[in-house]
Amino acid sequence: MSLQHIVDELVHSHQLAEHDLYLLNLVPIIELMWADGKVQPAETSLLYEYAISWVAHLSSEAGGEVIVSADDVNRFILRFLEQRPDPVLLARLSELALEWLNASPGLIRNNGRDRELIEYCLDITAAAVANYPYEKRERIIEAEKALLLKLIQQLGFSAQRAA
Repeated sequence: MSLQHIVDELVHSHQLAEHDLYLLNLVPIIELMWADGKVQPAETSLLYEYAISWVAHLSSEAGGEVIVSADDVNRFILRFLEQRPDPVLLARLSELALEWLNASPGLIRNNGRDRELIEYCLDITAAAVANYPYEKRERIIEAEKALLLKLIQQLGFSAQRAA
């Protein structure tokens, strides 16, 4: 899908503002946060930490210009955290986000920000557990594991690249 088709779908079908395109890498994180059916404070804290780092990166890349304001970031995040979005919508937005990121390697891949995205996703899955007590291999639930593996694959990581 071309960049223009991605933009058109996001803006017209999903009512995102054009500047929200610069926040699309938050969507896979948000989808992961909702995988267990609830968003927990530790996850939200990590999401905001990642968003702040990302916005600072965007500003640095643009020579100090503000690409996305703090209000824009808050509005974007709250749209998806105040109440649980439709999982089908989140999955579609996540797909579009990854298509956007893969079609725009200068935004994330060429400077290691893709690995940072995966690391934050790992941190979020480890930050909060859906149910206590849990078995040894159940701290991260199957839905989260599936989303993580999909993200890693869609960002083009392999065992060699991840090392």
